[in-house]
Amino acid sequence: MNCPSRHKEIRECWGRRLGALTALALPLVIYLLTLAPSITWAHDGGDGGDLISAAYTLGVPHPPGYPTYCLLGWLFARLPLRDVAWRLNLMSAVGATLAALGLYLAVWEGQQGRKGIRQHAVAAGLGAAWGLAFIPVFWSQALIAEVYAVNAAFVALVMWLALCVGRSGVSPVMLGLAWGLGLGIHLTGVALVPVVVWALAAGRRERSFPSMLLRWLPGAVVGLCIYVYLPLRADQGAITWGDPTTLAGWWWVVSGALYRGYVFALPLEVVPARLLALARYLASGFGPTGIVMGVLGVDVMAHRQRGFLLATGLSWLLYVAYTIGYNTTDSYVYLIPALVISAFWLGEGVAASASWLRGRRWGLVASACLVGAGPLSALVINFSGMNLRQDTAALDFGETVLTTAPEGAMLLSAQDAHTFTLWYFQHVLERRPDVVIVDTGLLGYDWYRVGLERVYPELVVLGLDADQLNQAHPVRPICEIIEGENHWLRCTEGE
Repeated sequence: MNCPSRHKEIRECWGRRLGALTALALPLVIYLLTLAPSITWAHDGGDGGDLISAAYTLGVPHPPGYPTYCLLGWLFARLPLRDVAWRLNLMSAVGATLAALGLYLAVWEGQQGRKGIRQHAVAAGLGAAWGLAFIPVFWSQALIAEVYAVNAAFVALVMWLALCVGRSGVSPVMLGLAWGLGLGIHLTGVALVPVVVWALAAGRRERSFPSMLLRWLPGAVVGLCIYVYLPLRADQGAITWGDPTTLAGWWWVVSGALYRGYVFALPLEVVPARLLALARYLASGFGPTGIVMGVLGVDVMAHRQRGFLLATGLSWLLYVAYTIGYNTTDSYVYLIPALVISAFWLGEGVAASASWLRGRRWGLVASACLVGAGPLSALVINFSGMNLRQDTAALDFGETVLTTAPEGAMLLSAQDAHTFTLWYFQHVLERRPDVVIVDTGLLGYDWYRVGLERVYPELVVLGLDADQLNQAHPVRPICEIIEGENHWLRCTEGE
């Protein structure tokens, strides 16, 4: 961004730049101070070993395959910093920071052309960015190797580009590309379709909506082509879930068929408790001031940006409905895109409040409190609970198991977190290539058996259940992973 020559515009431009830097700097510093030191199970990060192994070796992780995440993760994994797991944790921290920046830019863009408010766009953007950055749910995902912080960055990017298309005439191709690539991080990005439609309708000016749609479509198609990654990398990396080399197998991975039974499967009698839990997440995340600013922002938008309010509101409802209906204990992470939207509304409320306070006694102090009080309170209150700098439970597990496992042992794991951690140690850190890691919960899938025989050529798996697998390899020590106070393995020596 090049700043203009006139004094007022220069001041405004550099104010925007300084605000953007501030929106970036504080969250990133806090995330780095609380980042997990390596692979971790904290904050429901049990999938980390699978994602790290797939990204490092350009494999195919659990459905829907996360191709954009894998490609970005491969780049971060090549950084000459600490261990590979920490580098993927760093990618989440960067993703969360970019989400805060994208939100800042979106709020700034939303203020353009509004008299008496534009000069408060920096304060509004900071209020939104910091209001999101230190919500415990969001913060927790910025510290571990998972997809949700990076996904939040794409949500914020799509919102910013939508406003740019709708107000500043930015090409819809960029919006389509960002949306398509975002679906390669998480498929819940389809909930942003209302925002995309609003942008194409609001930005059409002399062009018709079909014309704008045709300009958007190439970008979206190119972005969605990221899923070609799955058949191209099938059986090439250390990890391949499913068989994406066939159309049916590719769709099985992309559609998340393995987890489809969880979607909108929450029993009706549990829905009220889930609603209360989500309300607590929102209330504890934004705090009383944030909630008031969010409500005020919605009211302001209802008068000045009704179309964008309806679009973001519909996307918010879709995200919340999916979160409520998804029948797992960690479904709260699906709420994060809705938190990004809520933080945008909060920024609109801060802008309106700062405008009203302008020129009043203590107005500057009050505006500063609106921006900083809630986020900084959340930072102080939640810092110790979020801090993972001393978390080594998963690392200790992997070290203990692979140090104590007999030579050539077959390790039978019944928990994803255990399996994925051992994958990380074997495929990324290249520890104990002599042992065989078998996830007993996946043995029922033919693709998993084929993959086992590819990774461990000496293994005979097809047609055998867990007990028969033991009998087919009598010379191998068989070790079952258990949770004990002083040990993790229960082994039976081979013949």
